[in-house]
Amino acid sequence: MEDIAKACIDLMMADKDIYDEYTEPMCSHINVGSGVECTIGELSAMMARVTGFSGNIEFDSSKPDGTPRKLLDISKLISFGWAPSVSLEVGLRKTYSWYMEHKVSNQ
Repeated sequence: MEDIAKACIDLMMADKDIYDEYTEPMCSHINVGSGVECTIGELSAMMARVTGFSGNIEFDSSKPDGTPRKLLDISKLISFGWAPSVSLEVGLRKTYSWYMEHKVSNQ
């Protein structure tokens, strides 16, 4: 959440002329991400480490591959001087930790 919050604040505080320079009308979305590509297998292994899952992770290769690449283009955001400061794994650890502290048990 730290990176997304900082990105939002930086963009809201950006000079309108600079914002307009890096965006287009009707296409002003700006991706926030790490800029580091991660496969589904790598993400699965990372989630297992974060959550302490020790079982087997299985993939069904008979299913379609889906999107060939899953990397957000963060070049617009980088052009504003923003840079990611939290890795995906650290962000997942923080999020999982928060969830575990705040989850409601099923009683």
